[in-house]
Amino acid sequence: MELFIGTTILAARRAKGLTQESLAALVGVSAAAVSKWETGASYPDITLLPPLARALGMTVDALLDFHQAPSPEELLAITQRLRAVFDEQGFDAGQQATEEALHEYPSCGTLKISAGGLYFHYLASALAHADDPEQRGEALIARCLALFEQGEQQSEEPGERLGAKLLRINALTMLGRYDEAETLIDSLPTRPLADADVLRLNLRLAQNRLGEADQLARKRLFTHVHETLGALMNLTTVARRKK
Repeated sequence: MELFIGTTILAARRAKGLTQESLAALVGVSAAAVSKWETGASYPDITLLPPLARALGMTVDALLDFHQAPSPEELLAITQRLRAVFDEQGFDAGQQATEEALHEYPSCGTLKISAGGLYFHYLASALAHADDPEQRGEALIARCLALFEQGEQQSEEPGERLGAKLLRINALTMLGRYDEAETLIDSLPTRPLADADVLRLNLRLAQNRLGEADQLARKRLFTHVHETLGALMNLTTVARRKK
């Protein structure tokens, strides 16, 4: 992961009205050291980060431009970038870029679920060029399972946690770990008597909040079409096996 701490130091120093010499004196280094930091020729020693942050009036996290998790907009951009790498450069390059993103945001459950989903989506591409497709497939599915498990634990969104659990069931089934998959299925919440999205959609229509009503209606349509297609594919599989 590339650090841009020099750019941060330069901007903060100028905002505080400090010269390189005055900042160097506050931190206890030479002006030449500050110059090297700002040009990216070197990084500050880790022991200098707290006094440097204090001198610049910021936290160490801000100095390092550290974020606990990407924003929704950043997450969407990361996912789109990773998809482009998979599509344009192949699975191995996509996997490397994905693992780098996971290393940058190690506690982001949403990103882990998305990463596992990407591996699932491009699984056929990975196996097409594998020397041992069975071994490669098993290893990738096991990696997906680990990502889904971690994502479920770290995500703060109930819907994401449920989605991760469903993906875990698929991964366990593909790995032949049927008893574990069955246990997870038994732990799934039962469908409520009243669909909250239906109630909310009717409420938005009554409020004439048509933009939100449109989004809710599209969400429900997509969900039901997806479920219908899945059911048709399952029926096709049953019919083919029955000949």
